[in-house]
Amino acid sequence: GVREVGIYSFAVQFLEPVWIIATSAVTGYLVGYGPLSSSAGLRALFRAAGTVAIITCGGLIALLLAMPSVVQVVGRGFVESLLPALLVSPGILFLSVSKVLAAHQLAAGRLWLSSSVASASLLVTTVADVVLMPHFGAIGASAASSVGYGISLALWIYTTRTYAARDRLPVEAGGRP
Repeated sequence: GVREVGIYSFAVQFLEPVWIIATSAVTGYLVGYGPLSSSAGLRALFRAAGTVAIITCGGLIALLLAMPSVVQVVGRGFVESLLPALLVSPGILFLSVSKVLAAHQLAAGRLWLSSSVASASLLVTTVADVVLMPHFGAIGASAASSVGYGISLALWIYTTRTYAARDRLPVEAGGRP
């Protein structure tokens, strides 16, 4: 219902500012490291992904700790947003790291991967929403979001590893010079 949408929306929007960390890292990565060779680009990618994960975790923890105080200001009706916020937090972390991994593939000219990963993630999220939301409302929506973002991260890790291994193949084995 509308109440559950409000609870879920408040939880997500309260935590959303941490996404600026990943967005900033992606911009820096694309500007500074996109044109580098494969191994140099991968080292920069893993440094950026690790740094984004650590800073995002810190930001999420800080916001989750502050959330009860903010709920007192915006209205006690939002106290039920605390659990959904906690459940969507892993998804926000997953998405933040996914953004960094996706930037590497974009810099390598693999634009189609973004659509493929987003479509798969959307499909999983939609199925999880259909299964979880009728029974668990905002809590189910938060869990479904984290599952979908987890799928996105898993796919970005897979594509990053696959292309990194493929890019290192010798020319005789079909790799690029």
